[in-house]
Amino acid sequence: PSKREYEVQAAAVLGLPLPSQNTTLAKTWKQLGAAVRVLARDRWQHTLVAAVFIAGSMSAFMYSTLAVPLGRQLFGDDDAGERLGILYNQVNGIVGIVAGPFAGSLADIAGLRLLGLANVVCLLLMAVFCLEAAWVPQTIVVVAVALLNTTMMLYCMRYIIPFAPPHRVGTVPGVFVAVASLVCIPLIILL
Repeated sequence: PSKREYEVQAAAVLGLPLPSQNTTLAKTWKQLGAAVRVLARDRWQHTLVAAVFIAGSMSAFMYSTLAVPLGRQLFGDDDAGERLGILYNQVNGIVGIVAGPFAGSLADIAGLRLLGLANVVCLLLMAVFCLEAAWVPQTIVVVAVALLNTTMMLYCMRYIIPFAPPHRVGTVPGVFVAVASLVCIPLIILL
């Protein structure tokens, strides 16, 4: 369908007209600037949370992007590398489907402290078992990495959204995660 046909059908389904899409580059820059000003109010607290997010992301990086070469190096076997890569992909899919919604609901009930504790437990498990060339410890690490990928992003979103005014709920978290991710890229390259 054309854009106009899509909008007419969406309005009919929703029972109200869609908002105007008169977005320009100038409006986008204005929105981004406003988000930066919101984040600047509590910059040190946001910097600390972003630093933890970056450290957690970098800790999970080896398994989430380089599981096959890591497994080959760790076990000294090409087949083990493939097996670790497959294990990570399967576990990450299952954890994403099962733990993501559960963690979100749990965070609604228990708040950020429980998510923070889950992140710390995942990081500790990764630190303790990551260099063990055995499948049980590597499975524990893979589960911890997959959980960390889910709970770390959830933590960041649950943390930053209360700082955003209602009309900036999408922009403020987007800028926060984008800046943290952009800082992460050169650090990953350096390591």
